[in-house]
Amino acid sequence: MADNLYEYIHKSQVTALNVNPEHEVQSIIKEYAERNTVTPHIESWVDDQLIVFIPFTTSVKLKAILLGTDSGDLRPSAVKIYSNHPHCPDFEQLDGTACLQDMSLEATSNESSGDLVKEYPMRVARFTNVFSIVLFFPSSFGGQNTRIYYIGFKGEVLTPNKERSDRMRIAASNLGDTPIQHLKQQADGNVASTRNYAA
Repeated sequence: MADNLYEYIHKSQVTALNVNPEHEVQSIIKEYAERNTVTPHIESWVDDQLIVFIPFTTSVKLKAILLGTDSGDLRPSAVKIYSNHPHCPDFEQLDGTACLQDMSLEATSNESSGDLVKEYPMRVARFTNVFSIVLFFPSSFGGQNTRIYYIGFKGEVLTPNKERSDRMRIAASNLGDTPIQHLKQQADGNVASTRNYAA
């Protein structure tokens, strides 16, 4: 049985690239009972591409993603899903990386009944030990901007947070890499939520 994983999302560390600076990306990580609300929401900024980085407080097995999106021209046409990045990657980094799942997104149905969210099954075998998810929305149907009302997940909790942190610390030490430093910088600092464009 898949449970809603809202309480296991590290909400304060959810970040995004190319999001309108007037919008808070953490605001679309809503409780399940609020999934059909259209405010608050986020919208892309300079074009219709959008990256959302969502870390978890513990390792999880993901079985489904729930998306509440605009039903018109602002609806994203697809989402590419990546896992276990230590921090939010930029557009250039994702450009050369194969995603674990690529979904075409359907039009929102049953708007008259107030149901604005669609559930999409995930390839469970590829998402069995996940501590973060990256969602890349490459385009919208209107080609100008992308709007999202809600993101949620269903799945199972695997390990306590401390055990995951210990495993990551050991792995980083053995490999001589720095993912833990990135995580610490993200936790201690204020991560920018918008794409940086020069005038």
